[in-house]
Amino acid sequence: MVHVPPPFGCYRPGRLIGAVNPSEILGRVQRDGHFTDPDPVKGICLRNFHIQTSKMALLSDIVVYSPRGGQSKEVLDVAERMAHAQHLVRMKHSADQEGVPMYNTFVVNGISSLI
Repeated sequence: MVHVPPPFGCYRPGRLIGAVNPSEILGRVQRDGHFTDPDPVKGICLRNFHIQTSKMALLSDIVVYSPRGGQSKEVLDVAERMAHAQHLVRMKHSADQEGVPMYNTFVVNGISSLI
């Protein structure tokens, strides 16, 4: 579940438990279009709990929502970036795409009081 925060860092209640911000799983540059690479540059670390969200984004359907509703340009832009990143992962892991699961991006079109 990806939470699109209010603009300008304004706090508004309504974030669902377990939801993450887009910056936690997408590349830092908006035009990047890739998921972040959670793996350490060298070696391994068995206590990297902070990378679990990034790892699971590669293997999951993604739901994008905002307390302001799902039809804002900001929400749809985030959903489009998520879907594009999912497509790039799929292309990276299989040339013929047989046997590679297809994950989807969904947008919640309700307001937080209804969720």
